[in-house]
Amino acid sequence: MKLIKYLQKANIPLVLIYALPVIIVTALRIKTDQMNDGSLNFSFLLKFYLTAVIADFGAGYYFSRFASRFFKPAVFVCSFIFWFIAFANILSFVLTYNLPTESIFITVFDTTYHHTMDFFQTVPFVVYIGIFLYWSLWFYLGKAVKKPPFEKGDGLFYGFLFIAFGALCFFTQWERSFFYNARQAWQAYSDLKQEISSLLQNEKQADFKLNSPETPRTIIIAVGESSNRRVFNENIKDFKEKTAFLKNPPLIINDATATSVSTAYTLKNVLLPHNISLISVYKEAGFKTFWFSNHFKSGKDDNLIYALTRNIDDRRYFNHTKSDVDYEYTSQYYDEILLSPLKDALADPAPRKIIFLHLFGSHFPYVNRYPNATETLITEQYAGSVRYTSTVLAEALKLIENSGQNSAFLYFSDHGTIPANPFSRPSKGDDMLNIPMFFWVSDRYQKQDKDINRYLACLSDLNTAKIPFIINLLSELKIKDLPIPADMQKCFSAQ
Repeated sequence: MKLIKYLQKANIPLVLIYALPVIIVTALRIKTDQMNDGSLNFSFLLKFYLTAVIADFGAGYYFSRFASRFFKPAVFVCSFIFWFIAFANILSFVLTYNLPTESIFITVFDTTYHHTMDFFQTVPFVVYIGIFLYWSLWFYLGKAVKKPPFEKGDGLFYGFLFIAFGALCFFTQWERSFFYNARQAWQAYSDLKQEISSLLQNEKQADFKLNSPETPRTIIIAVGESSNRRVFNENIKDFKEKTAFLKNPPLIINDATATSVSTAYTLKNVLLPHNISLISVYKEAGFKTFWFSNHFKSGKDDNLIYALTRNIDDRRYFNHTKSDVDYEYTSQYYDEILLSPLKDALADPAPRKIIFLHLFGSHFPYVNRYPNATETLITEQYAGSVRYTSTVLAEALKLIENSGQNSAFLYFSDHGTIPANPFSRPSKGDDMLNIPMFFWVSDRYQKQDKDINRYLACLSDLNTAKIPFIINLLSELKIKDLPIPADMQKCFSAQ
């Protein structure tokens, strides 16, 4: 009781309620900068971190003094903003070892209710206890704040100080602020929505030629998620063991890269090269088209993909959404759920088929991507998700081989990720852009086209923008107005 009375008398709660969140954010920024590059520029530290403590604290403190008539509400409202920003930084750091960046905000805008529930299930219980204690401290300090005495002219005096400190905050910290990142992310999100509309308006048809149209064929394209080549190669023995039953071993490509760190843009390049709708061309060529996805129907990335696949003959989503069959919500819809519809599609009597499987792969949170997860380190969880993807791909290949069809299979990941920091999405970097990729053709396919492996082996320096040409190579379809890249022409001319 004596301590509470002392705090009330000294008005220390008024100082703490503004100083604590600023100090927390400042300390976290210093820590993350040290983790990223191990050094801090002294002038930047002086400009940003020192002014953060002085200016942010001063702006909050003088705002509440300025609003003397509504002192208590002003303290609660203004301090809540400070504490919420600090809370977002703490939560981001605890879960991802990084602070809220533009990409994290885009992830938030991209999130549906089911995404959110999926994520909450991975948050440790101790974090919820910490959240309760954190906000309890804020409420206690707010209640303990004692309204200081005011004299005539204080409003003008404190109002001037509030404006001065607020301006200092803006000019010294805006470019790395919480609100700046949120604004940039919202702009990127809005731009993509506009791009979806523009893409659909400018979508083009194209002439084509299908070699041996009388020949039945089944082309399967499995699109992975967030799998980087380094971790895939570290577990390559596991993949080869799981696919050892195949008569023809998969042809692994060791130099494949992604052209984007966004699923939406990667699949845009695949499904809409040069504004030509690959789906429309294949349908016109007599292929029955299938799209089986373990992703969502909504969200920034998924909205674009949903639009690009709108003309698919059989399009079904299996993760947290209603399709032909109703599923109750669970975060445990592992990628193996795609095997049953794949089996049905293989049994479809259509002589020509193209089947897309969109895996949830290694999308964060990793522990929700594979069953019986026991790993505790985030990098081990990521490796576990990659190995599980190999299991699903092996099962898919088993179904395809057992179908005895004239079939070809292509797997590639949309982009990679940084396993230890999944919310960091730099546009460059080996782990983000180097992706796994492999081809496989059935025994029947190889007997029909003995040179197919030579054609595939001829391909080098592959990236996801070249996927449409690879699909066309496997299906023996040539699309007019879709120029083959110069470095691929020698392989196609050999056909």
